[in-house]
Amino acid sequence: MTEQKKEMPELVNPYAVKGKWYRANFHCHSGEGATPEELISAYRAEGIQILGISNHYRRDDFSELSTDDLLLVPCEEAGDPHVLSINAEKEIGRVPMGRGSIAELNRRITEAGGVMVVCHPPWTGLSEHDMLEGGNYLGIEVYNQLNVFANGKGRCVELWDRLLCAGRKVWGLAGDDAHRVEPFQGRKGIGGGFTDMLLPELSRDAVMKALVAGSFTASCGPRIRSVKVEGTELVVECTPCVQAHFASRSFGAASDFAPMDAPRERFSMNLIEKRTRYTTYLRIEVIDQFGRTAWTNPLLVKGDVFQL
Repeated sequence: MTEQKKEMPELVNPYAVKGKWYRANFHCHSGEGATPEELISAYRAEGIQILGISNHYRRDDFSELSTDDLLLVPCEEAGDPHVLSINAEKEIGRVPMGRGSIAELNRRITEAGGVMVVCHPPWTGLSEHDMLEGGNYLGIEVYNQLNVFANGKGRCVELWDRLLCAGRKVWGLAGDDAHRVEPFQGRKGIGGGFTDMLLPELSRDAVMKALVAGSFTASCGPRIRSVKVEGTELVVECTPCVQAHFASRSFGAASDFAPMDAPRERFSMNLIEKRTRYTTYLRIEVIDQFGRTAWTNPLLVKGDVFQL
C-alpha cells in the first residue's frame, strides 16, 4: 500500500448540512383509483410531508392544497421511457421511445426549470448504454414499490452502481408509484417506498436545492438519520438495522453486521484501513430485520478521477 493510499481521504458529503428530515414521495397517480384529495389524505396519514402527484403525460400543480405539514410539488410522469419531471414550469408530455429519448426528455425538463429522474429502468427495459447516453440527468429510481410487487423489477441498485463506476454522478430516489389508496394484492402500496430529504425548511426552494445537492436518501423501510466522518470512521446512524454495506467500485469497501436479535442504530467503517477497497465514491445501504433497505447517495472521494 502506498503512502498516498494511507492518507485520510476527503469526502464530498451531501449530508454535512444542517436541517431536519422530511419524508417525500414524488411518484404516485390520481384519477385511476383515487382523487387528489384522497391521495393527499392517505399520504398525510402515512407521514409523508412532501408529495408530487405525477400523472402520466400531464403536469398537475396541486400547490394550493399544500398545508403547514404537507408540501405539494408539481410533477409529471412524462415520456417513453417514463421519467419524472419534478417542478418543471410546463408540461412535457410524450417523447417517442428510441435512441436519444432520455437525453431529449432531460433537455426539455431542464429548459422548463425542472429536474429529471428516470423511473423504474428495469421495468422499462433500459440498458446501461441507454442510461449512459442520456446525459446528466438528476437521478434514477433505485426502488419502485409497485414494480417490486407487480413484476419483480422494482430494484435498480446494480445499474446505479454501473453508472457510478462509469463516472456519472447520479442520485438515487425511491417511490411507491401508487395508483390507488388501497393495498396492492394485499400488500402495502402507499408509503412503501419513499425519499427522505434533509432540509433547512419545508419549502419548494429547499426541496429543489436538496435534490440537486443529493441531500436525501432512498428507502423501503429504514430511515437514515445521519452520515458523518468521526476521526477516521465513516459513520451512519439509522433506525434499528442488522447490517450496513459501504459500497464502491468492484466488491466494495466494507460491511458491518449486528446480531439479528440485537439490531443497532450505528454502523461504521475505517476510511484509512479500507482505503484500497474504494475509489471515486462510497455509498451506504442499511438493512433491517425484515430485509428492507435504505440507501444513501454516493459520497464522492476528492482527488479520485470522477467525471462530473
